[in-house]
Amino acid sequence: MKQLKIAVVGAGKMGGAIIRMLASSGKIPVENIIACVAPPDDPVEVSERLGIKVILDSASVVKDRDVVLVAVKPHQSKTVLENIRGILKPDQLVISVITGRTTGYIEDILGRENPVIRVVPNTPFQIKAGMTVIFPGRFASDVHLKMAEEIFQLGGLVETVHDESLMDIATALVGSGPAFLYLVMESLAEGAIYSGMPSQLASRLSAQVTIGAGRMMLESGRHPAMLRGEVATPGGTTVEGLAELEKNGVRAAFMSAVEKAAKKAKMLSK
Repeated sequence: MKQLKIAVVGAGKMGGAIIRMLASSGKIPVENIIACVAPPDDPVEVSERLGIKVILDSASVVKDRDVVLVAVKPHQSKTVLENIRGILKPDQLVISVITGRTTGYIEDILGRENPVIRVVPNTPFQIKAGMTVIFPGRFASDVHLKMAEEIFQLGGLVETVHDESLMDIATALVGSGPAFLYLVMESLAEGAIYSGMPSQLASRLSAQVTIGAGRMMLESGRHPAMLRGEVATPGGTTVEGLAELEKNGVRAAFMSAVEKAAKKAKMLSK
């Protein structure tokens, strides 16, 4: 990993988060990471903020890199991929975090048999608590897949799937999921504040409750309904609260949120 040279094309919210994850891992020297941005972004400002070399030329940035990580918006993807395809060598691994863009779409634009791997990460990987879903394209070998897995394992858990249709659903659950949970944590804290708890304390308790519930589910391997049943005793406070959530359609609302986000990702792929 210490010898790996990585180019990040696009240093916006997700690209910047990936750069911070790589740079803070201690596994990849910061001098081995280079990024490019497009106007109106200022490469000097971005370089100072992220602590790596940043340039404007997307074609030059990929030269002699082992991994080219493309983190641009969907509507920018065709232009960016066309800019770099003449520079890419066949052995360079392309990792895409472009929402809704399939590996076939990228392979067709590149027009060669470059290994392409599509990933859906989420921003908590900046604190090594992320979740990343990976799909290997048709030219990606087991070696390329292992390389991508090792890169994103620096920021948390990784799941590899072999059905690309699952990636749009992963975009909704994994990529958008933290935002949905921030809304849950905010709401729980506000309920406690409304009942008389100090704001800062309520926020801390809400965050830790969410972390603990997630860890309990992961480490026990049990279905969330079973874990919920262990907390809710007949006639108790939890049952009262759960009944109120069901009455207000919270379960259906979150199911719909994931479904709508997945449909949006599928729409972008078309």
